[in-house]
This record gives sequence, structure tokens and C-alpha cells, in this order.
Amino acid sequence: PPDSAFKNTQTVLTEKLSTGSRIILSPNPATNYVHISGVSEGNILVEIVDINGNTVLKQALSNNSIDVSKLAPGNYIVKLTMKNRTELLRLVKL
Repeated sequence: PPDSAFKNTQTVLTEKLSTGSRIILSPNPATNYVHISGVSEGNILVEIVDINGNTVLKQALSNNSIDVSKLAPGNYIVKLTMKNRTELLRLVKL
């Protein structure tokens, strides 16, 4: 049935996002800025992707914070690309 297919897709997404990392976005939900803790300083690329898969923000991480004030309210995936790994985190924008 279609309902179970949707639930399976949602479960897979959840599993992919639970990496066991100690990286934290706060505050989350956010309105203006999001602070990222648990990452070391260095070249970190931040990409924010909306629920349709569109990249809505792409920039180098600066001062461990991201300005999300211009994003529309909704759910997003924050992709952090570091030297030897990539982390995916959920973000709710109010």
C-alpha cells in the first residue's frame, strides 16, 4: 500500500541522518542564526537543502554560525562537508 511505502522512505531518511555525531545545531528550531557546535575550525562547507532537494544556501562556515533569517519557514537538511567526512543534520526554520 502507498502508506507503507511513505513510512519506509521516512525511516530511511531518519537512519541516514542519525550518524551518531556530536555536532549540534542550536537553537533548533531557529529564526535568525544557527550555531554549530562540535566541529573543529577549518574549511567546512555548509549547504542547506529544502524538502524538495533544492540547495537554498551554500557557503563556507564562518564563526561556527549560519544566518538563516532569509530562509522560508520549514524543514531543512544541513549538510556539513569537512576534510574527511560529511554530516547531515535536521533544521527547523520558524
